[in-house]
Amino acid sequence: MGATQAASQTEEKKMSTSGSAPTAVQRKACHASRDAFFECLNKCDDDASKCLSEKRKFDEQCPKTWVKYFTRRRDYKKYEDRLGDEGFIPAEEDKK
Repeated sequence: MGATQAASQTEEKKMSTSGSAPTAVQRKACHASRDAFFECLNKCDDDASKCLSEKRKFDEQCPKTWVKYFTRRRDYKKYEDRLGDEGFIPAEEDKK
């Protein structure tokens, strides 16, 4: 494998900022880095400081809007799970 071919493959895995749709290879790389980052967060009790390399890779390989979407989706899923386990607890002012 030549240096230009390796560089081409590396660039192909990174998300372009030109606004074009990501390729299948880019989407796969994005999803893999997302999964690795979220798995690290799960193992480290959501301490992002212990998952810096995974976060950096996630930010590099996914469009910013995707990172925002995936992060919000994960947070909402955790909220849903907690709500299902604990049930709805109204705020003090709602009890009046």
